[in-house]
Amino acid sequence: LGIEASEFRDFYYHYGALLHKESKIRFGVKELLPLFHQQHQIHFVSAREEKMRDVTMEWLTHYKIPSDTVSLLGDSNKVWKARQLKSDLFIEDSYENALMLSQAGFDVMLLDCNYNKGPLPANVQRVRNWFEIADHIESCSDWRSEYKLA
Repeated sequence: LGIEASEFRDFYYHYGALLHKESKIRFGVKELLPLFHQQHQIHFVSAREEKMRDVTMEWLTHYKIPSDTVSLLGDSNKVWKARQLKSDLFIEDSYENALMLSQAGFDVMLLDCNYNKGPLPANVQRVRNWFEIADHIESCSDWRSEYKLA
């Protein structure tokens, strides 16, 4: 973004909750996550700090998004949580997080955004929306019926 990290932290401190509250839901989430949740475990793992829990839970409730757990790590390293949850698939929008998870052996679906471009290893697949994620899950016959999504 061309700004110092301290400027970003200051902006986020003042406006982070509002940004999260007003963020728009991604295409396909509202339709597909309830269907996924009928057969799979869904765990939200976020780099958000714990102080964002109320706004996060309000947003999930507002959009009626089902989940088994919501983890706010306060850190972008999600590998330890993915291991703890024994995740089979991690759906991510951060390029750096996708690479870390990939290097740790997790399959990752990277939601395509203007801020996450770059070459991808074999176990990271770039997807444009949640309907592509659904197509991928349905096409993988070797995936267990109780697949854990994080």
